[in-house]
Amino acid sequence: MKDSLLAKLAQTGIDILDFAKMSAIQIFKFIEKEAPLLLNEWMAYHFWTSLILFSIALLIFIVPMFYYRRIYKYNKTLKYNSQGFPWLITGFAQFIAFTLIVFNLEWIKILIAPRVWILENIKDLIS
Repeated sequence: MKDSLLAKLAQTGIDILDFAKMSAIQIFKFIEKEAPLLLNEWMAYHFWTSLILFSIALLIFIVPMFYYRRIYKYNKTLKYNSQGFPWLITGFAQFIAFTLIVFNLEWIKILIAPRVWILENIKDLIS
């Protein structure tokens, strides 16, 4: 009785190990097939979101200069000297835009060195 129970338990353990082995092989085949596509989509997503935010920030950085020039010319024609307020508005907008520009340079990293970008992000995901 004891021997048959041990034999049954050993056979169950072997079956579980065989199932785990087959599952691991199937998982690795799936990863091998799908990983390149996943990495390409992941890079494309980060590239385009970073580029779009960079473009918006660049517009926000450039537009206030034209706004300030227009107000400055208008104030000059009125002989009204109110240069502080337009500088405050344009300076604040440009500060915000500059920080957005600096923090959205990820698209350049992806464009120049995609493998290095992948390794950096995998390192960040692991840690």
